[in-house]
Amino acid sequence: MGGGGEAAGDIVTAAGVPSTARPGSPGPVGLSEILVHLDVNWALATPAPVEAAMEADVAAPAMVRHLVRPVAGPVLGEERLHDVLVSVSEAVANVVHHAYGLDRGRLTVKAWTGAGVLAILVRDQGRGMPVPASRGLGMTVMRELADGMRVFSMPGAGTAVLLVFRTP
Repeated sequence: MGGGGEAAGDIVTAAGVPSTARPGSPGPVGLSEILVHLDVNWALATPAPVEAAMEADVAAPAMVRHLVRPVAGPVLGEERLHDVLVSVSEAVANVVHHAYGLDRGRLTVKAWTGAGVLAILVRDQGRGMPVPASRGLGMTVMRELADGMRVFSMPGAGTAVLLVFRTP
């Protein structure tokens, strides 16, 4: 299991998202620093080797697992791969069940590997999450399995969940 803890599972609003710039540096943080900063702005703005948009429906969790497995598999052992797939399934299931209500909507998934981490972003443009939103079992599961987790949500503007896993 991952080493996610209380501090790594923050739910933040627009004002609380970490800066994309390092102190003394004009550019965005790099993948090597994402584990430290859990920077959702960086993840939203940075192109990823794996990037897909799809309908937020009951087929979405399986589709996302299919997309993430070839990225995560080569850099993780089977147990950690299982942790990643369960975590990403929970993030996508939250979009499917909560983001759009009875309306149809889409979700976006991005994944990066490098510099000792695997980072996965799941984003929707739905209703956003009420604060506190950490009462559900899915949030707890993601926090426990990932080495880092950041949730960014704005009412009416959607939610982004960034999951970070250390790679060997």
